[in-house]
Amino acid sequence: MALNYNVGEDKGAGALAKMDSFEQCVYAEYIWLDAHQTPRSKTMTMTSRPTRPEDLRVWNYDGSSTEQAEGHNSEVLLYPRAIFNDPFLGAPHILVLAEAYNAWDGKPSIGNTRAECQEVMEKYKALDPWFGIEQEYTLFRPGKVGEMPRIPFGFNLNGTDPAPQGPYYCSAGTGAAIGRAVADDHYMKCLQAGVKIAGINAEVMPGQWEYQIGPCRGIEIGDHMTVSRYLMLRVTETHKVMCSFSPKPKDGDWNGAGCHTNFSIAPMRADGGYNVILKVCEAFGKVAKEHIMEYGEGNDKRLTGLHETCDINTFKYGVANRGASIRIPRDAEKDGKGYMEDRRPAANCDPYRVTCRMMKTTGLCMGSSFSGGVVPPPTGMLDFQVGPETLSMGKDRGAASLAEMKSYSACVLAEYIWLDANQTPRSKTMTMTSRPTKPEDLRVWNYDGSSTEQAEGHNSEVLLYPRAIFNDPFRGAPHVLVLAEAYNAWDGKPSIGNTRADCLDVMLKHKALDPWFGIEQEYTLFRPGKVGENPTIPLGFNENGSEPAPQGPYYCSAGTGAAIGRAVADDHYKKCLQAGVKIAGINAEVMPGQWEFQVGPCRGIEMGDHLTVARYIMLRVTEDHNCICSFSPKPKNGDWNGAGCHTNFSVAPMMQDGGYDVILQVCEAFGKVAPEHIVEYGEGNELRLTGKHETCDINTFKYGVANRGASIRIPRDAEKDGKGYMEDRRPAANCDPYRVTRRMLKTAGECLLGAAEMPVTLATSSLPVSATGYKTSKSFSIGKDKGASALAYMGSYQSCVLAEYVWLDAHQIPRSKTMTMTSRPTKPEDLRVWNYDGSSTEQAEGHNSEVLLYPRAIFDDPFRGAPHVLVLAEAYNAWDGKPSIGNSRADCAAIMETYKGLDPWFGIEQEYTLMRPGSVGIASTMPLGFNEDGSEPAPQGPYYTSAGTGVAIGRAVADEHYQKCLDAGVKIAGINAEVMPGQWEFQIGPCRGIEMGDHLTMARYIMLRVTESHDCECSFSPKPKRGDWNGAGCHTNFSVTPMMQDGGYDVIIQVCEAFGKVAKDHIQEYGEGNDQRLTGMHETCDINTFKYGVANRGASIRIPRDAEKDGKGYMEDRRPAANCDPYRVTGRIMKTTGQCLAGSMGPPGALPAPSSSLAEYSSRSYKIGKDQGASALAYMGSFRSCVLAEYVWLDARQTPRSKTMTMTSRPTKPEDLRVWNYDGSSTEQAEGHNSEVLLYPRAIFQDPFRGPPHILVMAEAYNAWDGKPSIGNTRAECAAVMEKYKGLDPWFGIEQEYTLMRPGRIGTAATMPLGFNEDGSEPAPQGPYYTGAGTGVAIGRAVAEDHKMKCLQAGVKISGINAEVMPGQWEFQVGPCRGIEMGDHLTIARYIMLRVTESHNCVCSFSPKPKDGDWNGAGCHTNFSVTPMLQQGGYDVIIKVCEAFGRIPQEHVLEYGEGNDKRLTGKHETCDINTFKYGVANRGASIRIPRDAEKDGKGYMEDRRPAANCDPYRVTSRMMKTTGEVLGSSPSLAAGSGGRSDMNVDVQSLRDDMNAMIKETRVEMGSVRQALAASCADNNKMFQKILSMMSGMSPSSQANGGEPPASPAPSSFSVGSAQSLQARQMQSMNAKAGVPLPSRSAYPQQR
Repeated sequence: MALNYNVGEDKGAGALAKMDSFEQCVYAEYIWLDAHQTPRSKTMTMTSRPTRPEDLRVWNYDGSSTEQAEGHNSEVLLYPRAIFNDPFLGAPHILVLAEAYNAWDGKPSIGNTRAECQEVMEKYKALDPWFGIEQEYTLFRPGKVGEMPRIPFGFNLNGTDPAPQGPYYCSAGTGAAIGRAVADDHYMKCLQAGVKIAGINAEVMPGQWEYQIGPCRGIEIGDHMTVSRYLMLRVTETHKVMCSFSPKPKDGDWNGAGCHTNFSIAPMRADGGYNVILKVCEAFGKVAKEHIMEYGEGNDKRLTGLHETCDINTFKYGVANRGASIRIPRDAEKDGKGYMEDRRPAANCDPYRVTCRMMKTTGLCMGSSFSGGVVPPPTGMLDFQVGPETLSMGKDRGAASLAEMKSYSACVLAEYIWLDANQTPRSKTMTMTSRPTKPEDLRVWNYDGSSTEQAEGHNSEVLLYPRAIFNDPFRGAPHVLVLAEAYNAWDGKPSIGNTRADCLDVMLKHKALDPWFGIEQEYTLFRPGKVGENPTIPLGFNENGSEPAPQGPYYCSAGTGAAIGRAVADDHYKKCLQAGVKIAGINAEVMPGQWEFQVGPCRGIEMGDHLTVARYIMLRVTEDHNCICSFSPKPKNGDWNGAGCHTNFSVAPMMQDGGYDVILQVCEAFGKVAPEHIVEYGEGNELRLTGKHETCDINTFKYGVANRGASIRIPRDAEKDGKGYMEDRRPAANCDPYRVTRRMLKTAGECLLGAAEMPVTLATSSLPVSATGYKTSKSFSIGKDKGASALAYMGSYQSCVLAEYVWLDAHQIPRSKTMTMTSRPTKPEDLRVWNYDGSSTEQAEGHNSEVLLYPRAIFDDPFRGAPHVLVLAEAYNAWDGKPSIGNSRADCAAIMETYKGLDPWFGIEQEYTLMRPGSVGIASTMPLGFNEDGSEPAPQGPYYTSAGTGVAIGRAVADEHYQKCLDAGVKIAGINAEVMPGQWEFQIGPCRGIEMGDHLTMARYIMLRVTESHDCECSFSPKPKRGDWNGAGCHTNFSVTPMMQDGGYDVIIQVCEAFGKVAKDHIQEYGEGNDQRLTGMHETCDINTFKYGVANRGASIRIPRDAEKDGKGYMEDRRPAANCDPYRVTGRIMKTTGQCLAGSMGPPGALPAPSSSLAEYSSRSYKIGKDQGASALAYMGSFRSCVLAEYVWLDARQTPRSKTMTMTSRPTKPEDLRVWNYDGSSTEQAEGHNSEVLLYPRAIFQDPFRGPPHILVMAEAYNAWDGKPSIGNTRAECAAVMEKYKGLDPWFGIEQEYTLMRPGRIGTAATMPLGFNEDGSEPAPQGPYYTGAGTGVAIGRAVAEDHKMKCLQAGVKISGINAEVMPGQWEFQVGPCRGIEMGDHLTIARYIMLRVTESHNCVCSFSPKPKDGDWNGAGCHTNFSVTPMLQQGGYDVIIKVCEAFGRIPQEHVLEYGEGNDKRLTGKHETCDINTFKYGVANRGASIRIPRDAEKDGKGYMEDRRPAANCDPYRVTSRMMKTTGEVLGSSPSLAAGSGGRSDMNVDVQSLRDDMNAMIKETRVEMGSVRQALAASCADNNKMFQKILSMMSGMSPSSQANGGEPPASPAPSSFSVGSAQSLQARQMQSMNAKAGVPLPSRSAYPQQR
């Protein structure tokens, strides 16, 4: 649901307090430069989205922390100058570029050079200066915190130098384009922000990159450069690298880093401008030293006359001379006008000083009388568009048009791709004005061929001619990849490595044959080695280089340690489809870490183009996955498969009747020139073509039908149908597809010369996307798949559907492989029967290994998204038609069909344990929840239903699996963390009949897939770890129709008795290794014993207490092991039950909606209102439209716990939710024999982790046995206090400080702050971290920002964040909140923080003193006010309350958190714990009164004593209680002299009289109110104050003569559901009296 935002001037903090939530607020990140020109920033929450800088507040900060002021007078003001979009938080949030001015004298602060630059630009604005800066930078590995890094990111980890400069320039692939993720992320963030970024490219030193800003006009260049640098620092934080702008980042024969500044003024761009350029160059030469002084520090180490620089003491300029001080482009000389490039500014230069100096010199040279310049638009105004920006289509208009743009947000990025001398793809990016529709719309570009071994240095320009356009799958629409051909600029011939030109000639010569190609590209993924050296260890081998288990389990596999590299393969597949590459399928190969993708069918030159772009995309994909893709034909010596490019080929005569004879004719022709073909088929092929591993020896040529050991394989279908295609199995994985396809067509063409009877239209070299244009959405066909032939005629496969066939092998392990289909199936019959090699899955022998896959059920593919599908298939032998080994579904389906009249329902609770991966091919032994050194964690207990790093270990896996199952259509009902660390449970069902096995099988497959991306293994072992640790089962809940009817309890007993008679038969079907789990301990029954009982978790079968109570229900068989076969378990259960109840069956029950067909997949609607419960779930086809509710509560130690249920509807109020329960013995809130604790929903928040419509439910815990608040439930008492004093309308705002820590041993408190060095040494002292930016400074920002956005999405009233003075310490602010709302919102904010840290692998500590020494502690500064404080004279009330606080400081401190004595020491802006004092603007006092409160005579107070670990309910309750006791319960009584009432009435007497009247006559309160309202209608103020006094009398107290009820039951309380009693009383009386009165809710409105 979209949120509406206000636009315009910010209304300030007062307006925030009255908001129900801050969901519709806007975050403004103020950015400024400190004394060292380093960007700093902090965030505020605003009411509106500004449209100009004047809409923003002038803010301030502590200049003593940024070296811009002294401590005693440190306020520095921030004046907004320019607004940019916030690319990190997204619209409508903003970045604000601000200028810093001293508060004490109004002058620019130290480091503010913008002011002077602005004056110079204004002075010479008639010259209309344009600038463009090429910012070079070097990425570094982080060193110790507070120290300069030493090792560039592109150097080896041990600090040794990589291979020399050369292969890195404009490169692609891991180990070459080092740092692309940073460069690309920065590029996109700049575009999103509105920064005028024009392009990027990798530079010649590894890990060094360049981005270009501009053309910009006037002061705009400094603003855009400053924000782009800030964005770079922010981006590096998320990539864990550091950005260095050092002009010489590494000594030695390595390039430096500059800020080449392109510059022009209007006279240079006009006719005759070349002479003006020369004139200005001469002027620059005269003041060369003055310029050098402004161009950056340390520049002498860079400007040495080497590496394309001019010596710093020399000045020269020249045309196209990269070794000059100023380079004049060749086009400027040729056209007689243009621009100049000053190559001297260093990478660390101040852009304001550089451009100011250049403009000043130019202005003095030219004079300021020139007229005609156009003043650029104000940089402070950035258009804010809610919808998509207008995209221009067609021909690119070039750089001149870019200069006139306000921003480049609507521009298109084009990544030009070409092949170098070694057939390695290279690329670089330009920003274009339009989205091209054909190659002719693109510019012919150029590059330095001397860096790609295609030219010599003195004459190195190589031209790039666009040939085909693809969508850019990395940046997304509308950006493009451009496949370009390289031609020499000096002679117009194809450059070295350009084999496409010759291939195209052959394709055109024989186009009448209409050649079709399809290439099966095999490749092997490797672990990166040293930079610049070939890797030696495949990704599928162990890290120490030892070999894994032999080939076999890896083919078409799933799961960590089996499908090694799937993340790469799947990412590549998806990106190829998005790009428009004709990729047809993928599968894991027989060697671990080896995969295959298929491209085609393609026609003519299209084959080479698509495979080239597919390979480029693969290199790019591996960069993100930190591995290297090898196309070596023999990647690993030994008994391991090689890698080929099997090339499927046909021409029109082969596909016609009689084509089989043509195939044989061509095969004979191929044999005659076999050596010539081999020469074209790749280097190193002799290592692969050995006659082993399904290859033919390289010196032998043979062809045969279905012979995978031949040179050419003819498919069996071709022989059978008399037409088809042939497969040349000889090309190596590293072959050049242009040379291969050229050679094949040349031989075939010469053989078949004249064979084609008529010409066939050939696909043009421009891809369909070039002709059809840019499409924002894709349409796809629905229905029966049309097969491979239909694919060949498609322009691309973007509208195709991927089907992942899933089946079980001989060991019940899921396997899968993917095909590309023409249509989206609606039923299994729409799918093809496929096949696979059963000899690789232990289901067949090698000589007769074809196994057929029959589709049985269709699920949505949750990994690739709609419209793609998962297909659950049954395996049958091709040779006899029988179910294959491992196919137990067939028998189960037969049993379910026999007893379908009983309508069986099942629900399985699948427990599983996450494990650390061990050696490849060997079962892992170390649970994820155990310490890395193998030692055991703390005992079971804190892990059950927990939250936080080191506790809820593996939540990322569990949550992703839950969501993926829902997305797929699997009937998953809930999840929770189990008692053993790293052990979880998910529940499937209720399911009906065969559906149970299908859904659990697919859920397990999805789990294996999910673990692949989380680097862990999922174990279904029934006893994953020996010792005093729980096992893992598949508790199976079961019922048939007679059990669910009246008298069903007797049927349950009857079936239990029947189960007992065949207990051993059941156990045999319930999983292997179960004897290690069923020991009679850990809530199990001994395997050799059978017993059943009501609510007995130690029985074989547990009968729920509700079944006994209601006389009907279900039973739970607790014996099945986690590794059981669900088809065998449910088949066995149903068989025993059916035999027991024979004759009891009625007519066949209504079967479930077939799990084989999916009607809805593109959108989902969900119900709103009351949850209908589990019974309603059973009748659903899937749970896709259900809502997940995460119940959150506090345990005995005030630690949040949570667990999830699946609900039928989205609640609108807490009453719509079920009262749930949990085992309180696991949370220290109950004893084991009586441990049920009830959860009463109190408030609803959005679930920011799962997104809408899912929710978080804030719940209160009450004992089931006595109805009292459970241990740890302090909310109940706080709510009573707030209710008592609600007439004072208390407002709270808490500044929650916290420290991020490195995880320690599991179960042990972390001791090492995230901001300290990994070796435990301390970082640089406090100072640079406060409001800092950049890796090594703003340590933990990813956590802080993620938490902030999650809170905002949840509806938590979070008002801001900032980095604190200790590294790794942050603060978030919650509020203003009213009453009990404060505790609720802070509790949920803390829960969200724990959840967020889980995904960032750190621990959040709320310790008040997280680190001993000269480091700040962490508090919960609590801002507080009541109505009398905010009225005129409120300052006196504040003093009065402060005095009251001072009388009982110890009582307050006792409620303010444990360990606070270590923090409240009188140091680090605290007051000693044994001292109480308050003061104005005194941060060292117990209570700080803001200076504005003294100045305005009203406001709020800040209690600085609460510790970071305080209980907000206890803190706010204590503060309100003390305040209420001193002020009374109503504003009128509390105002005192400062807020004296003007009412001429004895208020107390009136109240006493009213109470007496109620007691004596039981007068109906409505009549009293009506009478009172009528008498007070002329004095609305007096009326409101009287009602405030009455607000303490609840309906229950009225009924009891003013006395409170004896034991109030837990009340339902919604986030903004009902209004407060006071508000309802006001509205009722106003309605009767006719008095207008605005209402106010007691809690935020429902989000």
